[in-house]
Amino acid sequence: EIHERLVGSEMCIRDRSQPDDVSVVVHEGYVYVLVRQTTHVKLFTLLGQVIDQDTLKPGVYRYKLSTRGIFLLKAGTSTRRITL
Repeated sequence: EIHERLVGSEMCIRDRSQPDDVSVVVHEGYVYVLVRQTTHVKLFTLLGQVIDQDTLKPGVYRYKLSTRGIFLLKAGTSTRRITL
């Protein structure tokens, strides 16, 4: 429901400030997650309510969030703030 696999979208994700195993970008209401190795990912609201969690294999994933706001994405051992 929330994510779908994308093909050929790696070129839109380039953020050198993030670790090499996971990159995150927000574009037009979608959250794109590039995973370079199998990683447990958890997406939740700022209040701690889990929206989705999964173990992702290498690839690019797209999450569509139904509301605007501030969210947290925990990927492996790092946590990132996402603002829509």
